[in-house]
Formats: sequence, C-alpha cells, structure tokens
Amino acid sequence: MVTKTKISCLIASTMGVLLAVQAQIQQTPKPNEQDPEALNSARQKEYPVFSLEAQKAAMARIEEMRRKQRVAGLRNSISPADWIQFSYHGLLLDSNLDVIETTPETISKIQASIYSVLQQSARAEALKRRGRELKSALFVRDLPGEERLFARGLALETLLAESDQQLQARYGWRAQLLGGFTTLRSTSAMSSKLAARVQQLGLPADMLQPAPPRSEYVETCRAQQVPIPPDWPDPRWISQGPLAFVFISGTFDAEVFAYKDPAVPGVCYALPRRSGASIE
Repeated sequence: MVTKTKISCLIASTMGVLLAVQAQIQQTPKPNEQDPEALNSARQKEYPVFSLEAQKAAMARIEEMRRKQRVAGLRNSISPADWIQFSYHGLLLDSNLDVIETTPETISKIQASIYSVLQQSARAEALKRRGRELKSALFVRDLPGEERLFARGLALETLLAESDQQLQARYGWRAQLLGGFTTLRSTSAMSSKLAARVQQLGLPADMLQPAPPRSEYVETCRAQQVPIPPDWPDPRWISQGPLAFVFISGTFDAEVFAYKDPAVPGVCYALPRRSGASIE
C-alpha cells in the first residue's frame, strides 16, 4: 500500500504555534544539565514563554489565514475521492480544514468515488488476475454493515495494486486512512459469504489483517538525531502548564509537557488532554 503525508504551510504553522512538535535545538548542554534526573525534575525555563496574549494573537492569525483560503461549497465542486486532504489526530480534513465526518455513509461515498477513478485503468488487469469483477464481488449490499465497508476497502487495495504509480500516490494514502475506520475487529468473525468471495478472488492473507504496530516515529527521531521520547506516563515528562485555548477536544483541557535528553540536542513535547482523572 502506498502512503503519502500531506502537509500544508497552514498545518505546519498551526503545529508550530501549538508546540505540538519535536524541534531540534542545536545547543550544547550546560554542565549542570548532564544529569537526566536533575534536567527533567522541574519546569524547564529555557523554553520560550507562550503567553495567553500571544496564543490568542496566533490563533487569530491562523483563523484569518483559514478565512482567506477557504473555498465556498468545496465538497460540491470536487469528487468525493479527493475530499481527504489531511489527517490530523485521528481526524480526516478537507482543504478548508473542515472535519470530514467518518460516518458509514460518508466513508462509503468516498470509497465508491475512489473505486470509480481506479477502475478506469485497473479494471481489466484486476479482472484478468482475479477472474471476477471486484465490484460484483465486494461492492455489494448483501454483507453486514461492518463487513460492507471492509470489503470495499479490499476492492480498493486490489485495484491500487494494479494501478500506475501516479494513481497509487494520489489515492493509496487516502484508502489507507479510510482503512483505519473499516478494519474488522477480527477476521475470524468474517461471514462465510465474504470469506468465500475472498477465497474465490485469491486475495493475499496480508490484506485481511490489520497492519502491525510500527516504530516509525521512534526510528524517525533516531535518524534525525533528536531525543527518543519516554513512554507515557513517565516522571521525566514535566508539565509546562496548561494550554490556554481549546485544542483538538472541546471537552478536555490540554496541558503541555516537555522532555529533554542531556545527551541529545532537541526537545520532545507532549500534549495530553484530561478531564479529571481521565487522560486522552
């Protein structure tokens, strides 16, 4: 499956403003910073202060940028296949940065639109390889609701495998994001009807299993020679204070935590959201 990260200047600016980034700081640790316990035992004063007034001003600038770049009637003017432009903390966003509701109806509409695009060039090869039309086998209504979206996802994966690199780059990452909302809890619970169709099409077993957890984030940190963040919770994460405005969740309060490794330049930020004892 081809993946693609979509990053815009607006998203980058937002993330920078909110400190939800990991930034490399080319700075030699001071002699008294060599002890990890001492370094992470209290709020770290060398970080820039982001006052409430500065936060409000930054948010005002961001909203003004959104307003200027906003396209009226955006989703009515483009194919559902191209609605997804960004993914952000489990959300799918369009180019207006509006959240795309991940209801079964919306996911189904996007899947059908992507299928329509891919089948124009990949249908013949997929039919030759699988011996049956994918649409008649997997894009059907006679499967249970959970399986219906999962089966459509399998059809998209199969067509993507037969598509050219340009289409894979354009729609592979979108199909993968949708897969996060359509994966079956257990393929052992797959209905006999879907199992028979999967067997008839000869789909590879790895298409039926959720992707295993990967350590891409840690490996990226290591490659960029920035600190490896500790697991959460860990006493080495030190609170830098609450975030003064709503971020991600309107019902949880956000709090900024930081970690610094005395042996590695850079700083890690975490932004847990809490409501009482509950942490998101």
